[in-house]
Amino acid sequence: NADGTASASGPSTEPSVSEDGRFVAFESTATNLITSPPDSFSPRDIFVRDLVAGTTVRARASLLGAYSTVQSGNGLLSPTGHQLLFRTSQTAMGSGWVLRDFLHGTNVLLSQSFGFLSDPISFLARFSTDGEWLVFRDRAVGSRNTALFVCDTRSMKTQMVVTNGLHPSISADGCLIAFESGPQTAPST
Repeated sequence: NADGTASASGPSTEPSVSEDGRFVAFESTATNLITSPPDSFSPRDIFVRDLVAGTTVRARASLLGAYSTVQSGNGLLSPTGHQLLFRTSQTAMGSGWVLRDFLHGTNVLLSQSFGFLSDPISFLARFSTDGEWLVFRDRAVGSRNTALFVCDTRSMKTQMVVTNGLHPSISADGCLIAFESGPQTAPST
């Protein structure tokens, strides 16, 4: 719990650990992990624990900066632990991928789709080793099919690279992606 005197009031799942082991992101339905602001907003939240500082924060803030009553899940920490990719049902048009930058205190909506993808996060997204590139899977705009997208986390420019790609992986420097393929259509440029 928040003061370290009792167990969490609900289960915690989907852990993601930074490369140096300092930060751990996880989903939880527990309501006693933080004290300020009170955790009474959503049935499922994403938290990040700093194991060196001994602090836990709710990672999911709205795109406007305030907390809301929406669900968030599928959290993935960058190797440095300074960024967190997660899905939220908060957007006006449906759920979407959000990139939270803890150093700058920003949230950027990378894509919008309808509904959560049910795969584990390891099947949905990967960061490059330096955290500057990100590959993720989402539903293609105007389609029921999924697509793979690549995001330059420095400029926040996102581009669809292939439809119907599954289980993406990205090279350490972000120059190459690999994925399982099925019937696919490369995007027009």
